[in-house]
Amino acid sequence: MGSSWYHLLGNDYVRLLILDLVFTFYVLLGIRKKHFPYWALLVPSLTLFLGYQIWRLLW
Repeated sequence: MGSSWYHLLGNDYVRLLILDLVFTFYVLLGIRKKHFPYWALLVPSLTLFLGYQIWRLLW
């Protein structure tokens, strides 16, 4: 596996994963500050799962 970081960032799924992690972090902060209910955590998980399925279908 000689793929560089630059090559990885060119991968749409990796970009989705990074966005997802950032989003999850914000949701967690929001839950701690009582802005979101706990089910809001389902959103990043579902996004990640659906995004991965679509990515597998397309490539």
